[in-house]
Amino acid sequence: MNRTLSNRVLFVSTSIVRFSSIIAQSVLPLYAFSLNITPFYISIIIAILWVFNGIGSLLINVSKKVNNFIVMSFLITLIGFILIIFSKNFFYLIISVSLVGLGLGSISILLAPSMHTDNKGFEGIGLYSFALSLGLILGTLFSSIILSYLSFFYIFIFTVILLIIPISLALKYKFNRHDFKLILKFNIIFSIMRNKKFSKYFILNFIYSFTLPLIISYWGIYEENSVKLKSNVVMLSLFLLFLTSSIIRFKSIKSSEKNLVRQETVAILVLPISFILLNIHNIYINILALLLFAIPHSILYPTFLYNAYKSLNKNNIIAGNLLFSASSGIAEFLSPIFALGIINMFTIKSLFLFALPIPFLMLIFYFK
Repeated sequence: MNRTLSNRVLFVSTSIVRFSSIIAQSVLPLYAFSLNITPFYISIIIAILWVFNGIGSLLINVSKKVNNFIVMSFLITLIGFILIIFSKNFFYLIISVSLVGLGLGSISILLAPSMHTDNKGFEGIGLYSFALSLGLILGTLFSSIILSYLSFFYIFIFTVILLIIPISLALKYKFNRHDFKLILKFNIIFSIMRNKKFSKYFILNFIYSFTLPLIISYWGIYEENSVKLKSNVVMLSLFLLFLTSSIIRFKSIKSSEKNLVRQETVAILVLPISFILLNIHNIYINILALLLFAIPHSILYPTFLYNAYKSLNKNNIIAGNLLFSASSGIAEFLSPIFALGIINMFTIKSLFLFALPIPFLMLIFYFK
C-alpha cells in the first residue's frame, strides 16, 4: 500500500472511529437522559465508557497480528453499538458502552502513530487531527438532523452500518506496515519520561484531557438540566463546535513551528475563559463558551502530541504514543469520576464551577 492510499485508508478509518466515538460520548448520555436515567447514573455510564476506552488502548500489547487486532476491535465496537439499539435500561447500557469503549480505545492507539510515521513534520498529525474533526462534525450534524425528525434508534443503526466500512478496509489492506509490537518495560518508560519536553506535554495533555469529557459528554445533559436545551439543539451546538475546530485544524496542517507555538499559547489562554462563561446559566453565553472551546479543542491535542513525538527518537515513537495516550486515558478516566462526585454531592449545575480551576492549572503549568 503506497503512502497516498495508506493516508486515505487511515483518514477514512480515523473519521469513522471519531464519528462512532462522538455518538457514544455525546449522543448516548442524551439517550440515557431520554430513558429517565438520572444524571448520577448517566455519569456512571459515561465513566465506564471512558474507562474501557483507556483499557482498550493497552490491549495492543497482547496482540501478535496488528491487522487481526484492528478487525477484532472494530467488531467489538460494532457489537457494542448493536447492543445499544436494544438497551432500554441502565444495566444493558453498561454492557454496551463497555464494549464500545473497549473497541474504540483499541483502534485509536494505532491510528496516530501510523499517520505520523507515514508523513513528514506536522502533516501526519495534522491529517490525523483533521480526520478526527471531520468525524466529529459529521457525527454531531447527523445526530442533530436525525433528532429533529426521527429518534435515537436511527443514529445507532446508521453507526452500525458505517462501522462496516473500516472493517472492510482492514480486511482488504494490511495495517501492519510498521512494527507495532511493543513490550513496555520500566527502563523504556523511565527513559521516555526523563525527557523533559515529553514530560511537559504529557502533563499538559493530562490536564487538557481532563476537561474533554466534561465538554463532550456532560455539556449536553448539563444544558438539558439547567436551561432545558433540547437534544437536537445540543447536538447542533456540538456540531458548530466541531465544525469550527475542524476549520482551525485544517488551516493548521501546514503551520510552521513558530505559528504552532502561537496557536498553542492562544488556545491555552482561551480555555479558562470558556470555563468561566460556562458558569453563567444563560443559553446564549453557554453556547458561546462551547464555541470558544473549539480553539483549544482544535489546537492543544495535536500540538501536544506533535511536540511529544518530536522529542522522541523513531525507536520510541510507539512506546511514547502509548505513554502519551495513557495521559489522556488516565485523565479521561478520572474526569467522569470527578463529575460523578460533584453531581452526587451537589448537582450537575455545579459541575463547571468545581471544574473551573482545571484550565487555570494548565495556564500556570504552561507558563511556569
